[in-house]
Amino acid sequence: MDIPIVNQDFTSGENGEFKAIYETSNGIKSEMSGENVAVKGDPAKVGIAMTGYYEYTAPDQSIVRRRWYADSEGFRQEDV
Repeated sequence: MDIPIVNQDFTSGENGEFKAIYETSNGIKSEMSGENVAVKGDPAKVGIAMTGYYEYTAPDQSIVRRRWYADSEGFRQEDV
């Protein structure tokens, strides 16, 4: 089964920062952004820090929304 994407956007900047969003016809939504950051313990190294969320409708019709973070401390997520 194909689920069409009904909204999608991506923007990026000269310094590597970006923002991306999408929404599907069945109500799944996601947004994420990222930027270059100095790596902890070694400011000469550059990594990327990202944050975002995703959202969908569960089988019981409740909305599930999770916020997530990815950086030098790893990947973490939480209910919103």
